[in-house]
Amino acid sequence: MQALQHILFESPLILFVGSALILAILGAFWWARPGKVTSWAFVCGMALAALLMILQHVIVTDRERILERLEEIALAIDCEEIETIGRALADDCKIDGMAKAELLDRLAFIFNRAEIDEVTIMEAEVSVEGDVALANVRGHCRYKAPDFPYDYHISSWDVRFVRRGGDWLIQEVRHSDRQGISAQELLNIATH
Repeated sequence: MQALQHILFESPLILFVGSALILAILGAFWWARPGKVTSWAFVCGMALAALLMILQHVIVTDRERILERLEEIALAIDCEEIETIGRALADDCKIDGMAKAELLDRLAFIFNRAEIDEVTIMEAEVSVEGDVALANVRGHCRYKAPDFPYDYHISSWDVRFVRRGGDWLIQEVRHSDRQGISAQELLNIATH
């Protein structure tokens, strides 16, 4: 079911290529045997392909909302927008053992002390089950602290989202063993 949802609503290229192949087959039938049935089949195929392409742009899946939220957070970190980051976190969230207030205070301190650039989500795998979603996210950033030169850091995170009030909020973030350093280690480097 998730594969069908991905093809129909989240992957315009796959849908476009699939529609083009089906229309090419229907067009070949129409060309080989012109008539009412093949004409109607080709016209209905074109209408269905157009409808599916429109639906793909109109319907936003939970997975797409979560990916948008991750990109929003990356941009907020890059632009040093504490309020945007705070709105993306659930009140009871834990990030590498830190509560929401502690994390936001540390980020505010770091934004005043260090320069964080090029925050990028390189890869995100998201699975949604009801009102809970799990994402494994790989990203990188470049930062410079007063006593630390510009340096790139790659991190991998396991992120747990919960749906609250129709919005996806981060409830827990843990450093993944896949790659990189934890939030606590990154904050410590930037503040020491």
